[in-house]
Amino acid sequence: MGLWPVLGALFMIYIFIEAYKGLNNTTRLVGLGAMALGFIPIAYYWFVKRNPYFNMPAKEDRHAVLEELEQNL
Repeated sequence: MGLWPVLGALFMIYIFIEAYKGLNNTTRLVGLGAMALGFIPIAYYWFVKRNPYFNMPAKEDRHAVLEELEQNL
């Protein structure tokens, strides 16, 4: 289940490193700054607002959803 996101992350890191090699310092700073700005809303919703999107459902809830899906098939 987690293999696809890991492979996607590794691919994005590879592309970032390859693209990073051919850039001048100003472009690097702008790119890294833009990426850093993206972490601000994630951190805000994760730590401050405790958004339920980031909460892992309980094991019982996951099984209930699977049972419901199996019944509908």
